[in-house]
This record gives sequence, structure tokens and C-alpha cells, in this order.
Amino acid sequence: RVVFQIDDQKCLKLAKNQKGIAQNEHEAEWYKQSLECFPKIFDYDNNNNSWIVCEYVLPAKPKDFEHCLGMTWDEFISFIGSCYNEYDRDRFRRVSYPKMSDEVFYELIENNQLLHDIYDYMTNYQAPMGDLTRIANYGMVRRYNEDIIVILDHGLSEAIYDEYYKKNRNY
Repeated sequence: RVVFQIDDQKCLKLAKNQKGIAQNEHEAEWYKQSLECFPKIFDYDNNNNSWIVCEYVLPAKPKDFEHCLGMTWDEFISFIGSCYNEYDRDRFRRVSYPKMSDEVFYELIENNQLLHDIYDYMTNYQAPMGDLTRIANYGMVRRYNEDIIVILDHGLSEAIYDEYYKKNRNY
């Protein structure tokens, strides 16, 4: 996909191939728009998912996680690893990132809406772990007079990865 900044509040994500169309469709799902952890979508092509107009987001820096969430980038990565381990318990692969204690993990989910939404997203969509551990996939927006961390590119699911990106696909 190609992203164009429209103005200080909006950008356009334009699909340039089937992968991009699948990712636009995945991002525009109505359920995700109820979660605070994503850029808001203002408009989209509901005929063939070739474009999305969404909230313009500034790239996040490690210090933004401390400012917005009260945790370091490394602590956030431990939270993401704990989320993955929690919803993926039945699978043989486990995340090698340091896991936080269950007590701290559940306290964060119960007391921080944004972290709860990220956990909800990971549980319901089983997002690929690699994308969620790269700071380039996070940004910061200003909503309700406060800064909020959001996931920039949430158009990739395991199904889309398997269909369009996985090496050695059987045709």
C-alpha cells in the first residue's frame, strides 16, 4: 500500500495490489473501530477496498510509551509477549520475549483501556507477533486532549500473511 498525508488530521492508504486490498478490508472491519488502539477511519471504499481515509498518526518513539502508558518500550514488549502467550497457550510455539508476571499482566489489562484493547485485538485477530514488536508499527495521536499510542498498520492477519506473504506457498 501507499500512504499519502491529506492534511494534519487525515491520510489516505491506497492499495496497489491484492495484498493491499486484503489489508484495507481487514483494517476497515467495523469491530476494530470500537477499539482505541487504532487510527480512526473516516471513510473507505466499501466496494472493492482500494482505499481508506484514516487518522494521521505521528511515528512513536520509545519515550512516548512512558508518556502515554507509564511503561518503557521494553516493558511494553513484555506486555505484548504476555498477550501472545496468553491467547496462544495451546500452540507449540512460545514467544521468547521476557514475560511479565500474571499479576502485573492482568492488572494492566483491567486498569488500562488501551492495553485492554490491544489484548482484545491480539486475542480476536491473532495478529502476527513480529509486527507488534516493531516500534515502526506504532504511532501517537491526540484524542480527548491527551496523547494516545496506536497501532499504525493493523491490516495484516495470519490469514493474510499465509495467503500473500508466506514463502514457499503452494499454488
